[in-house]
Amino acid sequence: GKDGRALFLAAMDALDKYWQKNLGKGEQLIQSHCPTAVAKLYKSVDDIDAEENEDLRKRLESHEKDWLDAVNAKGRFERANINMGQSAVLALGQTTEPNNGRKDTHPVDYKVSTSLLSYAKRGRDQQSRYFAHIALAQIGGEEKRKALMELYSTGNTALEKPWAALSLGVLAYNEYEADDSRATIDTGIGAMLHTDLTKVKNPSSLAAIAVALGLVRYSEAADDLRLVMDKYKNKDDLSGYACIGLALMDDQRSTQQIRDLVAASVRRPDRLKQAAIALGKLGDKQAADLLVELMTEGGTTNLAKMSALASGLGFIGDRRD
Repeated sequence: GKDGRALFLAAMDALDKYWQKNLGKGEQLIQSHCPTAVAKLYKSVDDIDAEENEDLRKRLESHEKDWLDAVNAKGRFERANINMGQSAVLALGQTTEPNNGRKDTHPVDYKVSTSLLSYAKRGRDQQSRYFAHIALAQIGGEEKRKALMELYSTGNTALEKPWAALSLGVLAYNEYEADDSRATIDTGIGAMLHTDLTKVKNPSSLAAIAVALGLVRYSEAADDLRLVMDKYKNKDDLSGYACIGLALMDDQRSTQQIRDLVAASVRRPDRLKQAAIALGKLGDKQAADLLVELMTEGGTTNLAKMSALASGLGFIGDRRD
């Protein structure tokens, strides 16, 4: 309604005013939250291209140009805090429309896509490059899919590969969710990730591949993912993320194995939290009982354990009196 739109514009005006101020690098750390906040405001608009939103569409294009300058450290951003550019990358991923080429979208959106791809390959700030991978996945489209698959296949195993794997998972997940008629699993991405699941040794890459396979819903990899969970059960992050991957692909056959891992993780809070969340995602009706039992046994006051159990219970939900 009219009041809601007035509040929307007032919030955006306030954020823009603060973002445009010429402040020092310390204050710019706070300013860097503006692009992502503005992006969330735009995401609340049902149809940015509707006739009644023409003014917002023009404003968004202005924001996109400004955020690109922040990403590329141009103009007033030449010596800015690097967090300004990192936030701008994330905001561009959330606001740029899906496209597959110059004829398919607004010129500014096309420029954003090509600029982010270039930055993902050669950008000066490492974290911004990785965020650019995720932004490209959020934008979506076949051109982004091909580009991200190439970035994944050529990426450095220890650093670039995990981010590229997750970006492929995000892209496939978004495409699946948007495909109301068929909900087609991207077997091309899934098969490529599955192959590396059995070959890659780096734990960070394996963890990212596990989650990405879950996002793709590539159930063909479930057997190997369970093997990874068992083989690396002493690497808490990796085994925990293997649980998450299995839960995301809704592999019900993994429920008992994950339940056993939860019971064996009372002194491993990181693994406990991920495994408990996986049980909740799988809809395990016994998960809450197991977590409450672990929480109350022995009168323990270990804060890390209690925090992990509480996080798991919070995700699962428990309606008992």
